[in-house]
Amino acid sequence: MTHEKAWFTLAHRGLNVLHHHKQMPPEARKCRMCRSAPETMEHTITCREARPLWLQTLALLKDMGEQGLDDPSPTAILTTVVTNLDNQQKPTSDSTRAILRTAFRQHYAAIVRTDTEKSKYEWKRVYFHTLQAIRTLAIARGERTALRIRRAHYTSRPVLISKAEYESTEPLLILDDQTIGQYEIHDSLKKELEKMSTAIHKTTKNTDSHPRT
Repeated sequence: MTHEKAWFTLAHRGLNVLHHHKQMPPEARKCRMCRSAPETMEHTITCREARPLWLQTLALLKDMGEQGLDDPSPTAILTTVVTNLDNQQKPTSDSTRAILRTAFRQHYAAIVRTDTEKSKYEWKRVYFHTLQAIRTLAIARGERTALRIRRAHYTSRPVLISKAEYESTEPLLILDDQTIGQYEIHDSLKKELEKMSTAIHKTTKNTDSHPRT
């Protein structure tokens, strides 16, 4: 629920965006990312500064074999994030919902930090933090399942993973009850983490070697 809180608030139109603060002058209610359009709840997703984040996230989901997310338009992305429906108006998988909701949480936290920490919104860091959070969640789920199977293995009632449980975790997490609770995180997530870690490290190194004057 911690990771879903921001999305839940968005879905129920309760997100604290600047456009809600009518006592502030119009200029002060501009988006904290692009500094040009009014910061509405819809704009937090459709803003041009956030677009690379959502496109990269959709590309990851496609690499993982997720279907029905081929429309890259801002409206389609907004609809999928808020309603959990793909481009054909079909419910998205649990993996897709988990990744998109975690991405939104990291995304909104980065927007807030532009105020609290006077930092600049950087989609690459948001995406990297999303990948880290998703990996942590997947490992936690895998470990819980593995522990349950290991414990049952030494009893007269061995645990078998149901078809529904397999389907609810794939493709993000592949469970295996044949080797006493083995599990595997999708290769695409691991590759993306490695790629983004290298990119972030290179950016940080370049920034440190060229300090502001």
